[in-house]
Amino acid sequence: MSSIVWARPDHAARNSADIKVSVLLDGTVARIAEHDACCVRYDQDANVTTLKLRFSCDKKKVTVKELREHVHGLYRAYLPTVYVDNPDELPLVIVPVEVMDNEEHFFKGRNASNSLTLEYAEARLVGPGDVNLGLGFLWDRFDFTDEGDVSYHQLIRTTFAPSLTRVKPESSAKSATGRCPTSVRRWTDFYDAVNRYNGPAQTALHRSMYPTISDHPQKYTGSESEVEALLDNEAFLLVNELTMGCDIEIGSRQFVHRGVIGQPDRVIHNCLSPLVPIEVESSSVLPDDADIVSLCQEALQTLSKLPDQRYSKLSAEDQHTWDIAVRDNMAAKVLIQIIGYACVNKLRYAILTTHRAWWFLERLPSELGAVRVAGPIHARNRDPTVGQCLDYMLSLALASPSCPSPSALRTSSPPRRGRGGARGDSNPGLGTIAGGVAKRSFTNYRLDADAAKSRKAFDANAVVRRDSGEVEFTENDVLPRLYPALSQSTRSSVYPITVFHEASITMALKVVDCYKVEDDDVKDELMNELDAYEYLPELQGSVIPQLRAFGNWYGGAFLVLGSELIEGKDLCAEHQDMFGEVRRAFMKLHDAGIVHGDVACRNTLVTRDPARPIVLIDFGRANEATNVAIARELGSLDRLFDSLRS
Repeated sequence: MSSIVWARPDHAARNSADIKVSVLLDGTVARIAEHDACCVRYDQDANVTTLKLRFSCDKKKVTVKELREHVHGLYRAYLPTVYVDNPDELPLVIVPVEVMDNEEHFFKGRNASNSLTLEYAEARLVGPGDVNLGLGFLWDRFDFTDEGDVSYHQLIRTTFAPSLTRVKPESSAKSATGRCPTSVRRWTDFYDAVNRYNGPAQTALHRSMYPTISDHPQKYTGSESEVEALLDNEAFLLVNELTMGCDIEIGSRQFVHRGVIGQPDRVIHNCLSPLVPIEVESSSVLPDDADIVSLCQEALQTLSKLPDQRYSKLSAEDQHTWDIAVRDNMAAKVLIQIIGYACVNKLRYAILTTHRAWWFLERLPSELGAVRVAGPIHARNRDPTVGQCLDYMLSLALASPSCPSPSALRTSSPPRRGRGGARGDSNPGLGTIAGGVAKRSFTNYRLDADAAKSRKAFDANAVVRRDSGEVEFTENDVLPRLYPALSQSTRSSVYPITVFHEASITMALKVVDCYKVEDDDVKDELMNELDAYEYLPELQGSVIPQLRAFGNWYGGAFLVLGSELIEGKDLCAEHQDMFGEVRRAFMKLHDAGIVHGDVACRNTLVTRDPARPIVLIDFGRANEATNVAIARELGSLDRLFDSLRS
């Protein structure tokens, strides 16, 4: 049992929060008495008993594992026998509930990992479609019923009618930079292995029956997002039904606690970390019968003759050769993209689908850079079905999810000096003219080819700054992440990461996915942000974070910018007593020659450090601090304060 003290709501301790738990049991349950913290309801039509409990605990400290143990300790005698000695396996789904007209309306729930605190487990619910739900409207539901129409073997034999494309949408693959696979071959034993496999890969211990997954009525798709929605209601729903109550899901990357580097369309994950990236394309982009292995051979032969397999390491002429080789070869383009997502996240398996057809990919740990491909497997295929293939891939990923990125093929680079050198180096390019008499304007600084080298910086391998100089680092140097992603959007994502086992460095790393970001403005903003940091060395470590890292990963497929990880909260109405400090922070920025350009709560962190109570972040839209620009920004700041006061 957990050592955490659980209290009834009326006996709640300070810093505790209300937690609502429902336990669903088959049939009637005798000898469970109602009391003020528990009500018992029996549904005669469904033959299900529901226990509704309320407790108080500190959600920041109590883990999902401890919640499972607590419920197990209370109702062990009434649970299916398979759970008597398996408290960690209790099937738990966290369900958002909205109350309207005194009626509860339940939304799609999410599974929960034992490693998460209840606070983090519930925070995963605040994602696409859930942004207006407060965390108070959540039920932690333990469902021990075994309702359904079909068995596991019947469920995974389900086939789906192929979708029809109304128009010819563009692929979301905007570029094919990155790193070229060294070889692409057929996964020859995949079909036999799937047919021999006897799952399920993961399901609640007591379940033997599942609901039927039917064809979605809307089979016409006109965009990639519509294909994704169709998959969510068919093949992906099939897997999510199997794993309901466990810690495995297929869903958007926003629901992965620690985040996914890059922007794959969907991902199989264990709530904490990704297991298998999934890229979705339209069938008008990738035909049903596309033989990816054959189609990629010509492009790969051309790319293999280049002096380097990394796009960012090539000359302009060789980059043009790369672009020509893959521009009209959609098979090569999407293969490089989906393998790029697997590599940068150090994953072994990946999936490519158009809904109508599927391809399953494996990276070979014994031959980094080599890829095996199985497919196409059509939605109507019966031997094996798509459901069988997905469940088999899940079993493989659970057994052996990891594979180093090909970046591991390089030997460790010695510290190298580059842009700016080590912190504290004298460099007239960092904001002062000779003699230090006056500071150049930010505009002139950016125009100075020797000082503003952002574009060249992001053309090179990523470096992290140490006191002794700059050291190259790749995705393979990132230690397993323990904390949630700081932000994830269609433009970029920010992750708290630590690099290197020895003399480790922790930072907030912003990542731009060049596979998906077509808008040059996003890349320009990242370059502008780097220039702003370099222009303001005197403010780093005070009202702005210290610059930690910059460059690219995986041959230019991902641009990265690392800064000091600040422990603080976004500015909000509770911080009205800090408005004066916020204004002073912006004025220091203005005195140094820059306006922030994006006044917002998310870019203003309130810390507990009295020496630097306010830290401003995200300088992608920073500009020269003219009198007009300063007046405009202070006006925006006043309007922000007014909105927080109201």
